[in-house]
Amino acid sequence: MSLRKILTFTVLLIYVLIFIGTLIISMHNFRSSLIEQTKTQTQNTASTLSFALSQYADKNDTVTMNTMVDAVFETGNYQRILIKSIKGDIIISKELKKNKNAAPAWFVNATHFNVTPASGSISSGWKQYGTVYVFSKASIAYEQLWKTFVEIIWWFLGTFILTMILMLVSLNYLLKPLTQVKEQAENIAAKRFTIVKKLPKTLELRGAIEVMNKLSHRVQTLFEEQTQLTNKLREQTYRDPLTKLGNRRYFNMQFEHMLSEKEIALAGALFLVEISGLESLKKEHGFEATEEHLLKLTQVLSGSEQDESPALICRISDNTFVIVYSNISPPDAAKVAKDLTQEIAKLSAHHKEHYKTHIGVAIYKEGQTVSQLLSQADMALRSAQTKNGFNWYMYKAAEVEQLHFHTAGQWKDILLNVLKDNKTILFYQPIFSFIKNKTSVLYYEVLLRIEGNDGSLLPAAHFLPMAENLALMPELDKHVIKKIITQIVQENYQKKYAINLSTSSLLDNSFCHWLKLFLNENLKAAQCIIFELPEQCAVKQLEETKTFINDITSLNCEIALDKFGRGFYPIHYLQTLKLAYIKIDGSFIHHIDTDAQNQFFVHTLVGIAHNLEIKVVALNIENESEFDLLKTFSLDGYQGYFMGKPEDSPKV
Repeated sequence: MSLRKILTFTVLLIYVLIFIGTLIISMHNFRSSLIEQTKTQTQNTASTLSFALSQYADKNDTVTMNTMVDAVFETGNYQRILIKSIKGDIIISKELKKNKNAAPAWFVNATHFNVTPASGSISSGWKQYGTVYVFSKASIAYEQLWKTFVEIIWWFLGTFILTMILMLVSLNYLLKPLTQVKEQAENIAAKRFTIVKKLPKTLELRGAIEVMNKLSHRVQTLFEEQTQLTNKLREQTYRDPLTKLGNRRYFNMQFEHMLSEKEIALAGALFLVEISGLESLKKEHGFEATEEHLLKLTQVLSGSEQDESPALICRISDNTFVIVYSNISPPDAAKVAKDLTQEIAKLSAHHKEHYKTHIGVAIYKEGQTVSQLLSQADMALRSAQTKNGFNWYMYKAAEVEQLHFHTAGQWKDILLNVLKDNKTILFYQPIFSFIKNKTSVLYYEVLLRIEGNDGSLLPAAHFLPMAENLALMPELDKHVIKKIITQIVQENYQKKYAINLSTSSLLDNSFCHWLKLFLNENLKAAQCIIFELPEQCAVKQLEETKTFINDITSLNCEIALDKFGRGFYPIHYLQTLKLAYIKIDGSFIHHIDTDAQNQFFVHTLVGIAHNLEIKVVALNIENESEFDLLKTFSLDGYQGYFMGKPEDSPKV
C-alpha cells in the first residue's frame, strides 16, 4: 500500500472515530437535557393546573375545570391531560389523537424517551378531591433531537470534505519530493542521471533529495569516467591521432573482416593513396602547415561527392591512406580514382613542386586476403608513380575481367521483378545464449536472399547497396516484415526474429507511419520482433532514432544496434536510447583469442552495456577458440558460422 493511501486511510479513520465519539456524546447530552427540560415543564404545568383546579373542586364546577384543561391542552405541548377523582374515576381526559413524528421511526427507537407523566393534587384545605396527570408531547423532543442530529451530520460532512481536500492538496505537495526521489532512483538504475533542482522546504525531504542528487551526480561521474576511458583507449588503439581516421591496425582488422564476412559486400575496390615528398613539404613550410594540408587531404578523401561512399578510409602510415569502396564496378572505380586525383591536384596546386600524390587501385572479390590486395594496389601505385604529375592506375588481374557487375538500370529491373513476383527468400541464423553450460536459441536473425536470373540465390551483399541507391529499401523492408509477421502467427508466437532495418527506411516518414500502423494491428506478433538498426544511423540521426525507438518499443518490439563499435562514436550515447541489445562488430571478434586489445575493448564494453541493462551479442564467431574466450566475458548472445549457419528455416 502506498504512503498516500496509508495517510489517507489513517486520517479518515481518526476523523470517523472523532465524529462517532462527538456524535454520541453530543446526542446523549442533548437528549438528557431535553428529558430534564420536558420533566420540568410537565411538572410545572401539572402543579399550576392542579392549583388552579383546586379553587373549583369543592364547587364541583366541571365546566370551568374543562375550560381550564382545554386552555392548557390547546398549547400543543402535551400528549395527554388526565384528571382522576380520589376514588380513581376519570373526571376529565384530553388526549392528542394524531401525533406525527418529524423524526424517522428508527431514530425514535434508537433515542427512546422514557419520561414519566407529571402529577399534581387537587385539594381544598385538608380535603383532597383528585389528581391531575400531565403527559408530555415526546414528538417535540424527538423533532428537536433529530434536527440537532442532522445539523451535526452536515457539519461533520462539510468539514470532512474540506479536510480531505486540504489533506490531499497537502499530501500532493509533501509527497511530490518523494515521487521525484523515486523517479530519480529509477533513472539512476536506468543510467539516466537526473538532478532535482527544486528542493522542498520540508527539512527531512530536502535532505533526502540532496543526498539523491549527490548520488546521481557521483554515479554519472563514474559512468562518464568509465566510458571516457574506454573511448580514449579505443582512440589510442585504433585511430590516427592527427586525421582521426582509422590506423593501420584498424584497417587490417576491418578489411580482413569484410573479406571474410559472408553477408558483407563480396566485391569492391581498394584505393591506395600515397604522398611523395612529404618531408620536403615539412622542411619548406613547417610542421604545422604540413599537418593542415594533411587534414585538408583527409576531407577530400572522406567527403568525395561520388555516388559511391567509402565503406572504410584509414591512414596506414605517415604518407599513405587507404580507401575501400564496396560494390563498385571497375569502370565506376576508375571514375572515382580520376575524380579524386583531380581534387587532390587542385588542393595541392601551391605545393606541387614539393610533392606528388598517386593512387593505386585494386579490385577485390570474395576469397582474397588483405596482403594480396595490398600487394596488387601497391603494384598499381608504382605504375602510377612512373607517370608525370598526379596520376592513378588500376591493377589489371585476369580474374577482374571475369567479375560481373550489373548496371543500375539492370538492378532496378531485377529488384522490381523480385518485389512484384515475391521472389524474396528468407534465411535464418540463430543467436545462442549460453548459461550454465546450457545452450539455447535466443532469437533468429532474418537474412534476405533473392533469386538471380540463373536461379541461384544472391546474398544481401550483392543487391542491398544498389537497393539503397535506387530508394527501394523501404519496400524491401516492408516485404520482409510482412513475411515474418505471417510466419510468427503460423508458429503460434513461439520464436523471436530480428529484422535489419535500413537507414533509408528509418528516415522515411511514410515507412515509419506504415510500420506503426502495421505493428499496432499485430501487437501479439510484435512482441516476437527485434529491429536491428545500424549504429552509424543511430548516432548521426540520434533524434530521429530516439523517436523511432520510443514509438516502436511502445508496441512491444525490441531494438538492437547492429555492428556496434565499427565507428569511432562516444559510447555514452547508449544511455539515451531504449535498447535491448547491442551486437559487437565482427571485426573485434575476428581472432579475438589472440588479440589482447580487442579482448580489453569487448570486455569493457560488456560491462558498460550491462550497467545500462543492455544485452550484448558477439557477431561472426568463426572457431572454437574465439567462442571459448568469449564465454568468459558474460555475453548474452553468440552468433557466427561456428555457432550456426544461415538456413532456409529457423532451426538449430
